[in-house]
Formats: sequence, C-alpha cells, structure tokens
Amino acid sequence: MVCSARRDYGGLLRRLALVTVLVMVSGCQWKGGPGGTRGVGGDGKESVWEVRPASMRIYPSSGFRVISGQPALEARIELFDDLGDSVKGVGTVRFELYPVVGPERSDVGARLYGWEVEMLTLAKNREHYDSVTRTYVFQLRLGQPPQPGKPLRLVAEFADAHHRGERLSADTVLEP
Repeated sequence: MVCSARRDYGGLLRRLALVTVLVMVSGCQWKGGPGGTRGVGGDGKESVWEVRPASMRIYPSSGFRVISGQPALEARIELFDDLGDSVKGVGTVRFELYPVVGPERSDVGARLYGWEVEMLTLAKNREHYDSVTRTYVFQLRLGQPPQPGKPLRLVAEFADAHHRGERLSADTVLEP
C-alpha cells in the first residue's frame, strides 16, 4: 500500500519569509538616528559620541633594553577612549627622557633625549601596534646605556591627527 501526501511548500515558504522579516524589523534600529549612542559635546548639547583616544598611559613594561647590540629604550603607550577601553590612534607621539634630580622624583634636569614618531598611516600603525598587549611599542635608540641606579623620567605626548591641537600626555620614572 502506497500513501502519497501533497504539501503546499510555497505557502510554507511565504509564511517563513514573513516571520523572518517581522523578526528582523522589530529588533533593528538605525544607529544614526535617535536612540543611538550619544554623548555631550563641549557646548553642553547632545552630540554623536566619537570613539577616539581620550587619555593615555606609559605601559608598565617600558624599560631599557639592548636591541641588536645597541642600548635602547623600549617605550610602550596605551591609549584609552572616554569609557576607559584601549583604542588605536592616528597621530604623532613625542618622547622625552630626563634625569631625575633631587629627592622629589618630579624634579628633572636638562633633557637627555627626544624622539618624535609619526603614526599617520596604516603601515606605521601596524609597525608599532602590539595586539597582545594592546599597546604601541617604540624602540628608541640611546647613544649610551643609562647609568644603573640613576632614575630617569620618561614623558610621552600623543597629538591626535584628527583633532588638531588636542594632546594627551603621560609620564613615569624608569629605573635603569
């Protein structure tokens, strides 16, 4: 005995498509309109929040190394957005190294070294960015190794290329 049943697959497919569209439309919202992520602008009015560096720090593993037989300072910086999360940035980073003088670790002598690194292209960002630590790594050459036991203050400044005039800075004392 053979039974055959005829099904209306066309109707089933139309109902499935209608349910799919309804689910998609009910859960979607255009991110550029009201209800999207917003912030407060400098004038106090609501504006669209922009993800960009808002603060920075010198990463704790920054320190002195010997790279290819030459003394160097491996400086790492981490950029953060307004929410405190690590972000990438496009701009120029300037580093300065000073000897610490006197009992206050904030008292410094004349500048020993200064370096400026542009990170304006995708290639330069790739060259310096370490995705494991989420930091930018800079190997800054030194003319001579630092003296052991003489602390040095490293000052870093990031100038954002997209927001001219805005600069972020951080500093730390390094023990050679």
